[in-house]
Amino acid sequence: MRILRIISCILSLAIINRASGLDIGINISKFQTSNLPYIEVYLHVVSSTVGALDTINFSKKVELNILFKQNGEVVKFEKLLIQNNPDQPKEDFVAVRRYELKPGKYNIVFSGRDQSNGQNTSLDSAYVIIKAAGHLPMLSDVQLYASANKSSDELLSKHGRFYELIPYGFVKPALNNIGFVVESYNTEKLKSSQAYYQLKISRSEPELRGRVVLKSWLHRPVASFDLISRDLDLTFFESGEYKLMIGLADSTLQLVDSVNYFFIKSNPAYDTKVMQSQQRDAVANSFAGKLSTDEVVYSLKAILMNIPYNDIEVVSMIITNRNQIAGANYLFKYFSEEDKIHPDEHYTQYMEVARAVDKEYKVSGRFGFESDRGMIYMKYGKPDDKVSIIDDPVAPPYEIWLYYRLPKLNQSNIKFLFYNPALDGADYRILTSNARGEHQNTSWKKELYKNAYRERPSNAAPDKWDVGDGLNRHAQELMEDL
Repeated sequence: MRILRIISCILSLAIINRASGLDIGINISKFQTSNLPYIEVYLHVVSSTVGALDTINFSKKVELNILFKQNGEVVKFEKLLIQNNPDQPKEDFVAVRRYELKPGKYNIVFSGRDQSNGQNTSLDSAYVIIKAAGHLPMLSDVQLYASANKSSDELLSKHGRFYELIPYGFVKPALNNIGFVVESYNTEKLKSSQAYYQLKISRSEPELRGRVVLKSWLHRPVASFDLISRDLDLTFFESGEYKLMIGLADSTLQLVDSVNYFFIKSNPAYDTKVMQSQQRDAVANSFAGKLSTDEVVYSLKAILMNIPYNDIEVVSMIITNRNQIAGANYLFKYFSEEDKIHPDEHYTQYMEVARAVDKEYKVSGRFGFESDRGMIYMKYGKPDDKVSIIDDPVAPPYEIWLYYRLPKLNQSNIKFLFYNPALDGADYRILTSNARGEHQNTSWKKELYKNAYRERPSNAAPDKWDVGDGLNRHAQELMEDL
């Protein structure tokens, strides 16, 4: 009988409802002893999101309540205090807990609080299904780790080692050598002297799903318990989403159980090399292949505000290194995806707009399309209406741009407020907007009219006082009625 289970997504288990600044990564993995199932909860506290209790020892502490619920009722509870190593105040800190659980479905709720700031909290939850301990050959969940070191700490270690798990399943650019660990049970019932384990890593993005990048087999003597741990070298993995599959097979190499772990690898340095190596005749003969290094860099900067978020790091590196070949490849790829039939014409038209925006909104030390107004213009086009105010006595010059509708955001009546605090006539900065994903500032009026603070009564608290109406103060009226 083959048992196929997808146990781990980006967090090993789906974690939902992140609520605030306190950042606690949670990995939940299922294991079993000879008779009882249990879960291991690995807690990774991001040190930079926790305040220090003092300025001498830099001690940081987080209170964490863990509730196990079934049918809405609490069936198990634990309160933890997780603290850092004061000698390494910038280092993240971890805790590991293990809980035996009866078979059933559990909703586990994690509520954390920074002891230095009661308002800095976190709230996460996860659903876990626990099955009775099996007696057939099977695997535990698989864990992905950044390092594995010998340890005698019974709370943190397992099988004599402390496994530093990778939070959120995100493998950072600097982390190329990682590993995995998984337990196998009851392989002596395979009626064979050897148990076979398959390791397979494949891409998991929809357009690349199933493309295998690594595959190997391992065989070990059968046993009631075995620990499988292997190092993985991701140096030559492109940035993207991957699925790690560990399979347990019999002597005929038929899988009897398998476990999966989904992770993301970020590897911009290797991506740049791959992109550079992909120079083809199609690129060389296109508009991109004819561009000089300066033109490539200029063009990349002109599209930077419109490229996918995941590409920003790679393109920024290409710009910094002035890599003409990799840059030409990216420009060809980008405009071919924008217009599969006429990418050359699309590039020409786009750059005509970029040059006009550069000229119109140029500021000191930056191209015009790198200014706030220029970036909004390049992202959403020319506004349908625009109002410029230069005669407000207590506000710097400001502009309000109106877009009747933006299909890109599936939103209508969008407004952007730009202002020129430096009074230099050029560097207008975005103060607020009602566009999804753009800068929003609920205190924009106080910032715009901060020179009017002399009007505030001496007995009025700053957070309770609002800017009143006055001569030529039309910003709020324009933002509401335009």
